[in-house]
Amino acid sequence: MKKLLLSTLIIQFLLIGVSQGSDFNKTVKKDIELVQKEDIKTWCAVSGEELYKNYKTSHTAHDYDGKPTQYASLSYLVFDVEENHVKLQNSKVVDVSSNKLIPTKDAYYVMGSNVKGTKSKISKLAFAKKEDAKIFVSKNGGNIVSFEEAFAEAEKSLKEDMKPSNPKKMQREYLKGKKIYEAKCSNKEIDLKVYNWINYLKADLKNQCKKLKENQLHSVALYLWNVKRIENRAVNKIVEVRKEDKCPVCGMFVYKYPKWAAKLEFVKHEHKHYYVFDGVKDMIKFVHNPKKYNEHEKMIEQKLLVTDYYTQYAIDGKEAFYVVGSDTLGPMGNELIPFKYEEDAKTFLKDHQGTSIFKFSEITSELICKLDGLETCE
Repeated sequence: MKKLLLSTLIIQFLLIGVSQGSDFNKTVKKDIELVQKEDIKTWCAVSGEELYKNYKTSHTAHDYDGKPTQYASLSYLVFDVEENHVKLQNSKVVDVSSNKLIPTKDAYYVMGSNVKGTKSKISKLAFAKKEDAKIFVSKNGGNIVSFEEAFAEAEKSLKEDMKPSNPKKMQREYLKGKKIYEAKCSNKEIDLKVYNWINYLKADLKNQCKKLKENQLHSVALYLWNVKRIENRAVNKIVEVRKEDKCPVCGMFVYKYPKWAAKLEFVKHEHKHYYVFDGVKDMIKFVHNPKKYNEHEKMIEQKLLVTDYYTQYAIDGKEAFYVVGSDTLGPMGNELIPFKYEEDAKTFLKDHQGTSIFKFSEITSELICKLDGLETCE
């Protein structure tokens, strides 16, 4: 029996360990599990790279509409949780041993092995069986941790990990993408404001531009995503938030939720001041009753800015159209979703099961209380 057990362990070691040292290959081309819809399924939602190249570190989640998303690494998943509020409830990760997707909550992560990380200085590889993880550690080093611990580590190093590893090479890539775009796609109208994920942009580019190879397509997508899109945002002002700014109503750091940011600019004692909020709902609570949130002095209101849900640009909060009752939740739950144009608000209401559209002057304290699930405001 002992000999049989030893033989089994040796076989496992050979299967798991031999190919997984410093020359460990994260690429898998056959029989891989891709969960996104057909036209975007082969690309990472955040980086746009082909998923098979780093399949061994691939993760999945669901966006705010419940559609599946897939990533080349845990770092990209963490980024998307912060950027687009994707949901982790049913997230999955590839089991290194079987190449099958398994629930992240059940996975044993080996963190800090001698295997190079995917968009991270510290590698994080997942296993369905603890015994497999132990065998891997015995050959490649690292520690066995839970998904929560691996996620926390990825979150801590995210800012550093997301920086380009070779800025000069990236600039050359952008230049290459720009040339290809102008030669083969420049006659096509591409509205970059409508995309939350780069793989959707790649899918449209594939259909709209002259026939492109994968590497050309990726260069164009990177140029548009990381250069043109940023340039457009600079021209069209966004709601500016500093990292230390907290919402005076809920106390949360607003920079974490740029897509929901709202801002009240005012003058007090002849000096300009401002408050920022992680959603229109909290801003309205403050405007209706500033004393409740320790603002007791007279404020001369100058400007209310909210973030248009579709364009992500700053718009006049008093002129905006607000959708309520939709299936789209903000950082503080049920929200008033702002739009510059009424037609956009109507489209969103129809697509997301909204119930009503309000102008700023029509928003009452009673409506805010209902959004919070309270029958009365008392």
